[in-house]
Amino acid sequence: MSSLDSSMHSICAAVSTDFGGRFKKDWSDQNQLSFARSLVDCLGVLCTKGTLIVSCIGTGRIFDFLIGQMGLIGVPLAGLFLMRPIVTHTAAMHTWSG
Repeated sequence: MSSLDSSMHSICAAVSTDFGGRFKKDWSDQNQLSFARSLVDCLGVLCTKGTLIVSCIGTGRIFDFLIGQMGLIGVPLAGLFLMRPIVTHTAAMHTWSG
């Protein structure tokens, strides 16, 4: 549970600080706190539903299932991170098509 808590905290801190502060200029501490609380609630419900779905579909070995899911997400993300040092001229169209 502690890793789930720390993951949810990191996601909420990053989203409320980076996106909320960037797109809303009148972003007060109270607004940020209420947004982070609602985001924690949504993430908690999403994680609970996800664990119920994984437990019901009968994946067999859960570790193999999780490694497959991480590969599904991690490989495109690694491609995005490696695109900038390798390719000199990139645009959003190149990123989405890759």
